[in-house]
Amino acid sequence: MAEKNNKVLIGILVIMLILSLYQTSKITSLNDEIKSLNSNISNNMADQDQKYQILRAEIIEELKKTTSFVSDFSFEYGKASDGNIVVNFHLIPNELRDGELFRVELWSEPDPYPIVVILENTSDIRYTGSISIPINKEYKINIVSSYKETLNVHKVNDSINPANALRHSFYGSFDGSTSWRLGNISKDGQYIIYYTPDKMDGDKTSITDVVLYIEVNNKILESFQMKRIGSNIDDTYSHILEEHPLDLNPEDEVNIYATAKDSRGFNYKWIFESFMINSQGHMEHVEDSNIYKTIIY
Repeated sequence: MAEKNNKVLIGILVIMLILSLYQTSKITSLNDEIKSLNSNISNNMADQDQKYQILRAEIIEELKKTTSFVSDFSFEYGKASDGNIVVNFHLIPNELRDGELFRVELWSEPDPYPIVVILENTSDIRYTGSISIPINKEYKINIVSSYKETLNVHKVNDSINPANALRHSFYGSFDGSTSWRLGNISKDGQYIIYYTPDKMDGDKTSITDVVLYIEVNNKILESFQMKRIGSNIDDTYSHILEEHPLDLNPEDEVNIYATAKDSRGFNYKWIFESFMINSQGHMEHVEDSNIYKTIIY
């Protein structure tokens, strides 16, 4: 009889254990569902907040346009020489009023006064003007309207930064390696220069005199004319060095770079590599703030 009672008790305990596991599993599942719902709610709220911020920014931008005297404004880069570049401005006002005058003010730190460009009425609705500025300076833009002894100022969101804009047009890459054989160092790989044409007075810019240099201790050791391999979309130039030995000594510093000139008159430089030879004849990279950057001069 006792044995039978024990079996019954064990059966009850097993059933209770199964029910307990089931309830625990159900609770865990419910917790996961709750967490999932909370996550979805948070994501939806974040998404709605983002949409609200975008819509708010668009509304504010439209309000700025409606309260501004400027309907459309743009600028483009033109010819260049002696480290300066021409900037052409185009303005369309919201309305045409007899006697209203427009000018562009270019502010650059630490200059205390702006460069002033007077805009002239060149058509029924368009005002234009141009100025030559240094390529390596950045300018904030204000447009000023003078009408019946009243001055109004429109601050332009974009700034003028010629060097930064042109840097994106010219860059390089290297696919290869440096090897040591019997104490000699050699280069093996392809050096490539990419140039994305811009427009200058309606014509696409281009580059010429694309040359690869190997410089040792600030003196040119070798130079190679790079060949154009690009399409009509961009200008791509290449030069391949196949197991090319370098005549180097310990403590020598080496720079490998390419230069070119564009049809604006600017010179470009891209440094592919900068390294030195240590006392054991091995290569050590040299920290150079200009490496992998476009230098314009």
